[in-house]
Amino acid sequence: MAASDISISIVVPTHDRLNLVKEAVNTVVRQGTGNWELVVFDNCSTEPLGSFVQSLAHPNVRFARSDTFLDVTASWNRAFNMATGDYIMLIGDDDGLAPGFFDKVRALVTEHDWPDMLYFPILQFFHPGVAPWRREGYVAHVRSEALGTDSRPHYLDRSQKREAVAGSFEIRRRFLFNMQGLIFRRSSAEQMKVNGDFFQSPFPDYYIANAALLLLDKVLVCPMAVAIAGVSKASFGFTLFNNEEARGAAMLKTENRADPFWRDMEPIVLPGPAYNTNYIMTMRHLQERLGAAWDMKPDFKRYRRMQIAALVDARLPLREINLTPGERLFALAVKAMKKVRNVWPFNRVLHHIQHPLAAPPRVTELAVGGIGSAVELFEMLKPAPGEKDAGWAVVPRVAK
Repeated sequence: MAASDISISIVVPTHDRLNLVKEAVNTVVRQGTGNWELVVFDNCSTEPLGSFVQSLAHPNVRFARSDTFLDVTASWNRAFNMATGDYIMLIGDDDGLAPGFFDKVRALVTEHDWPDMLYFPILQFFHPGVAPWRREGYVAHVRSEALGTDSRPHYLDRSQKREAVAGSFEIRRRFLFNMQGLIFRRSSAEQMKVNGDFFQSPFPDYYIANAALLLLDKVLVCPMAVAIAGVSKASFGFTLFNNEEARGAAMLKTENRADPFWRDMEPIVLPGPAYNTNYIMTMRHLQERLGAAWDMKPDFKRYRRMQIAALVDARLPLREINLTPGERLFALAVKAMKKVRNVWPFNRVLHHIQHPLAAPPRVTELAVGGIGSAVELFEMLKPAPGEKDAGWAVVPRVAK
């Protein structure tokens, strides 16, 4: 099959973010014509999303809608199941594609004998007003070097995959789980489905990134990003970075008590950050999907310690919480360390207890401020007239 014959689907689920989804759609449409499709899935929006898609009158763009508001996992599954391409990428409504996306992906597929999954770094775009540490917004190339530092695309071996996923089970993440860095061969994705659904668990991206790493044979790691991972004021990421947990939970519409593994998990779950609970619930789904062949289990002890430390930090009473004697001693130790948290080695111990990253990614800052949308960034990423493509050895250049 010629590279031009490889069909690629871009899937965008969205809910009431018309201004953002317009930007995401434009980064796809501006790629030009060819053998690709864009699927826009409207998760019960009140905004006229269908009218916008219809106004495009583009033969490669399709639209579908749910008349009931679905949780994030159900929405993603509905959208993903609509794709018909040989390869599929799901992005959010505040994300986008970088210039030359389809040509680069097709070249990788043909040069590397049709991978089951392609894994990329991301172009992380913090919209203005999102990051508390840099309110003017910025763009960075973010790469998980724990999966390799090669300057050329390469396949992962079994031991690399196992080590990466083991860190996820231990809540010591070694690689990025962003959907903007994952492209799946559709025939391989079909084999991963459970009861007809590709995505599972409260955090569908965390689940599928780890499941695919172990269940798919040919995972190709690429050194340069091909898509924009946006973090806007309307995104779940904003709620994480700005301590708006209740708003984030409403966006995901997660109901853990309706989860098929809740009966097993209820004695384990503690009050505290919902992020940690959704994470460990996701790892329970992953354990079930991988089965006995991989013999991996979520680190429930670490999860509970993270929750206890967070409760101590919030100065919430622990008397009525069902803790073991050892956990109550641990809580007392955390209280004592927090009183001297700025003193070495206690600051390092507390960081080790509460921080979920074992191998932080390599972050290369590309631009600070002055970028207001995904389309603006798309245009700034285009090579200058007469400039050759930089290849795989360097990160993209953002025009100043």
